[in-house]
Amino acid sequence: MGTYKPWYYLLFVLSFLFLPAGDFVSASDSSLFPGASPLRAWLTEARDKEEALPEDVSGLLEVWQQRRLAARRKADSLGLPVRWEAGGRVKEIQFFKDGFPYYHVTHNLNAAITTSTNELWPINENPYALNGSGVLLGIWDGGRVMTNHQELVTRVRQRDGATTLSNHATHVGGTMMAAGLADQARGMAYSADLDAHDWNDDVAQMLIAAADGLRVSNHSYGYLAGWHWTGSVWRWYGHHEETEARGFGAYDQSSWEWDMLARLQPSYLIVKAAGNSRGQGPSNQPVIHEVLIDDEWVRDSTTVREKGGGDDGFDCLPYHSVAKNIPYGWGDLPDIGWLQ
Repeated sequence: MGTYKPWYYLLFVLSFLFLPAGDFVSASDSSLFPGASPLRAWLTEARDKEEALPEDVSGLLEVWQQRRLAARRKADSLGLPVRWEAGGRVKEIQFFKDGFPYYHVTHNLNAAITTSTNELWPINENPYALNGSGVLLGIWDGGRVMTNHQELVTRVRQRDGATTLSNHATHVGGTMMAAGLADQARGMAYSADLDAHDWNDDVAQMLIAAADGLRVSNHSYGYLAGWHWTGSVWRWYGHHEETEARGFGAYDQSSWEWDMLARLQPSYLIVKAAGNSRGQGPSNQPVIHEVLIDDEWVRDSTTVREKGGGDDGFDCLPYHSVAKNIPYGWGDLPDIGWLQ
């Protein structure tokens, strides 16, 4: 591999911003959600002391794990799904706030051409000759990466106990660093190594990984807000009495956490999908849809609610997609053919 300057490579890695985007589920205000208080207290103390990690890291992970396990138990008791996949998108319960369930949800040569990453590869004439050799990347996504895939084998480590194989995680990992045995499958940094995690307990794991030297990671998922098509019916992920989802543009606890993580680890770049929420919703209204009232999905056939971004298409970034210290990718951007 040719010699390169770190900042040029950083720009190269930023091409991951093209990765398939995700949304986020919620109807929250800026108050703390369950299980957040211990983390907020620690992050604030770490900021004031200019420290990067608590002495007892296991305690930080335990905060996340207890909240998630409690959410699973409550979802089971209410007959709500814990994890499912529909339309190529994975959803998994993370916590409840004010009785409302918050779900994580997931939101290639063509990708490299669209972002012009291929212009930096050694096979093209340029002063950089970048291919990712000797670089470690991180991914948090909706499940386990297929580590024995021919394009990934020997270069991916699944660092947590994730056992559920995810096509989305494998696709995103491949977009980042697939070897290119098939030209159309070549990843952005096709000689890099990848440390993989599922999205459960992400912030705590990211803090630990950054302190151990990880410098960049990709996160193509978020929380749902506003309209979501289940495959059979529209659901409104917002308060049932509101016609505009309060999650859009909301700087809440999750936004604060990701910002603080980035501040505590200034050498760690968190790359996150912006989401696919603009214009999302039924083509005609009113329409039969479901809203959550007292822990039950109830049908509503009369209320007209805003699509993602409203009539002008703005204000469609949900929850920690508005964090200030991390770069975002486009949402669901077509390949370069759309420019031609």
